[in-house]
Amino acid sequence: MAKKRKKNPERNRIPTESFADVAFLLIIFFILVTTLQRTDGFLTDIPAGEASEEATDDELTPTVRLGDGGRLLFNDEETTLEELREQLRDLDLFNKEGEERVVLLESAGASNYQDYFAVMATITNAGGALAIVEEE
Repeated sequence: MAKKRKKNPERNRIPTESFADVAFLLIIFFILVTTLQRTDGFLTDIPAGEASEEATDDELTPTVRLGDGGRLLFNDEETTLEELREQLRDLDLFNKEGEERVVLLESAGASNYQDYFAVMATITNAGGALAIVEEE
């Protein structure tokens, strides 16, 4: 004759006593292993527009124009980003004060954000005070 087993509710359940400990240890692990890196940058909108005739008459203010397809002009002469760095370095903007440090930045409506940001960072790193030309 076969013995009937009694149903043991303790035997059929899943042990969950250590789940809270495991979750806590995983949280501690990820907190300790995660590296937080500070990113340098700034938020900006890309303005689109052209300078008015009054603004272009000022020959003393260096002007950077960023056109479609990453075309870059410095004082109406086509240049590259590396050449722009050199040209801004030659202006010695760090040792100038006030309005002498201003560099105008004009941007076409279809210019790429990465190009725009790279030009802004180049002007700022060269010691220039950025003036963004924006259409009203």
